Amino acid sequence: MLRSFLPIGVGAIIVYSVICFALLREDGANAVLFAAATSALTGGVIVVTTAHIAGRIGKALEMAENLRLDAQEELLSLNAELERRVADRTSELESANANLESFSYSVSHDLRSPLRSISLHAGVLREELGASAEGEIAESLEGIESSILRMDALITDLLNFSKVSRIRLERTRVDLAEVARQLSVLVTARHNPKAQVSIPDSMPAQADAHLIHILLENLLSNALKYSSQVEDPRVELGSLVESGETVFYIRDNGIGFDATLFEKALRPFERLHSNREYAGTGIGLSICERIIGGHGGRLWADSEEGMGATLYFTLEGRPADVDS
Repeated sequence: MLRSFLPIGVGAIIVYSVICFALLREDGANAVLFAAATSALTGGVIVVTTAHIAGRIGKALEMAENLRLDAQEELLSLNAELERRVADRTSELESANANLESFSYSVSHDLRSPLRSISLHAGVLREELGASAEGEIAESLEGIESSILRMDALITDLLNFSKVSRIRLERTRVDLAEVARQLSVLVTARHNPKAQVSIPDSMPAQADAHLIHILLENLLSNALKYSSQVEDPRVELGSLVESGETVFYIRDNGIGFDATLFEKALRPFERLHSNREYAGTGIGLSICERIIGGHGGRLWADSEEGMGATLYFTLEGRPADVDS
């Protein structure tokens, strides 16, 4: 506010005040209004006169209030529309999940039923032929039994792949080391009985216990399988802290792979080694990535061909979180 003083006689001074107002015109444009006011001081009595700006200010305030009410109404309308869209989307997602669950059940039942029949007939053939099964007959029978096992594993992995995308995460305190110890006996016997598996005393995390079981089973199976052809196979599980974040890892001294192709290996049915070299379904790492991603974590690898591999992953848990 700018103010100036002019004398008008003995005992009287006129005070000129200039006031600036920022207003919004009816057409939406900004405008600046300058108003002048005077005060006359005489005989100890203050007489105040002002410019006729009250009407303009009242109009500006009325316009501002109308704009506020319009904006509020528009916001309420947008919120209502957003809530409706979210509700519709949620309903569509729930319906899709229900259909997927029904499909998964059908796959499990309809595919496994004839598979069990084939397995039964193959078993009868083996019993009937016994030691007399030689040459092409023996090879064909072994091929049938091998295909049955692979098909059964494929169905299991497909169901797990579907399940981990739909399951609702329930975080609890899980000791990854304890889960790994429970799994290692069975998984080692299946893939690499001569391997040495090193597991720390404790690796706590806040995670879904069921999904962690699936995750570690897949990671252990891969590490043991791809180190099965080395002379002294070793697998190590562990954890470290980087920038305040807990990073878990599983390391093997197996055949390794080109780390630049790791993204390819994460895609379903993509494999870096043929099924003749190492049996598998090509879905295991895809399942692992979905589980880790569902926990808000990351999965990456450090490897070279012939030099083993280390897979790292996080579960979005800070070290301070694991004891809660």
